[in-house]
Amino acid sequence: MAENPLKAGGRQLSADEIAAYHRDGMLVVRNFFSKEEEAVVVRATNDIQNFPEEKGKQMIYFETTPSGERRLCRTENYIPYHSELKALFEGKLVDAVADLLGEPAVLFKEKINYKFPGAKGFGAHQDSPAYKEFPQKTILTAMVSADPSTIENGCLEMVRGKHTEGIVAQNDDGTISTSLCETYKWESLLLGPADVAFFSADTPHRSGPNASQGSRRAHFLTFNPASEGQHRDGYYAEKRKKFPPPVEMEPGKDYSEGAKIYNLANPISVNRPDSGADAARPGVAAAATSNSLAAVSAS
Repeated sequence: MAENPLKAGGRQLSADEIAAYHRDGMLVVRNFFSKEEEAVVVRATNDIQNFPEEKGKQMIYFETTPSGERRLCRTENYIPYHSELKALFEGKLVDAVADLLGEPAVLFKEKINYKFPGAKGFGAHQDSPAYKEFPQKTILTAMVSADPSTIENGCLEMVRGKHTEGIVAQNDDGTISTSLCETYKWESLLLGPADVAFFSADTPHRSGPNASQGSRRAHFLTFNPASEGQHRDGYYAEKRKKFPPPVEMEPGKDYSEGAKIYNLANPISVNRPDSGADAARPGVAAAATSNSLAAVSAS
């Protein structure tokens, strides 16, 4: 089969960028993707947003709106089911992560957070507590926006230089201690679809609700050094057991314990809805059309 033209190789980041990441625990790279690659990200996100609920494949999660409506919140484990996006992310994005890790990188997990208009935010947290059942010592996430990420639509906020402090004090729900959050200098990450933000699993981060009329869809791809093993299959096997997507939940079973690990600081509904595993997802098709048009007008 011919090599995908989007697949790249070799060094992607400068020595200064690598040093900044290790100093700050985060790095924003502007215009990392070309216009062609940016179009792939937006097009693939529209595709994945409309993936059906299927047992054993992509993992689709929902949140409950204030009016009680079940609304799409997240899709995980989708890379194996979208070859075009897989080719893009396995190219220069993996190379950039390898630059930051200092060795080849392997994909641990991936998710899209959709954050449609009116969606809730994500509480202040570190990612590392959610990975405590796995042996990797170094974990890094790359955020790739499919929509412009703004203050109004609930962009990611981070704190520089706190990744060296390990797991910090937490509230009872696993979010970062409220009093500690008040001492942090939070920085809003305003990103476009061509930009990438890299951050450590120990970097504190949060995001607000979406008060805009458009979505704030973003991919979060999490990697570890190849020398620390390939744990992707194990992660999703454990998550399917302890906090599966609604289509795989057993009626009447309580998943709140698994949610303490796999739903940390998230607005995702914890248990299976009474409406059934494959209930309608209001607004999803319309949102995909709207976002496609928005991407065209913004480019």
